[in-house]
Amino acid sequence: MPFWRRNSMTDTVKSYVDALNRRDLDFVASKLADDMKLVDSSGDEVSGKAQCMVVLQNLLAEAPDYRMLIDTLSTTGQWVLMRGSTQSSNPRFNADMQFRALVDRGHIHEWQSFSGRPARMLHRLLNGDEKQCPAA
Repeated sequence: MPFWRRNSMTDTVKSYVDALNRRDLDFVASKLADDMKLVDSSGDEVSGKAQCMVVLQNLLAEAPDYRMLIDTLSTTGQWVLMRGSTQSSNPRFNADMQFRALVDRGHIHEWQSFSGRPARMLHRLLNGDEKQCPAA
């Protein structure tokens, strides 16, 4: 893979994380591919840009001070691999995390989260239903 491509992949991920932390959902949406897929640490998936945006909007509504912090970042093939944490005054969103993002041409096609405490959050956030899934 050419050197310039690795940089653009990491730039895409960094700008996505920065926009999410700033609550710039228009920019976040511009970084998501139409076939976007979110995968949580339990393996549950949500597919499609519109569905993923609902999850992110509900996440920020439930944890208004949510922040994703990336400590290390590397690439392998089309994947960007990250280690960091998520933080919020809502304790269900505080965790040391690893992430991987499938990036192509400035868009994220898949974002997967890994944690030592698998949490089934995606479908609860998609439906905005506190009772659907237990707390992490």
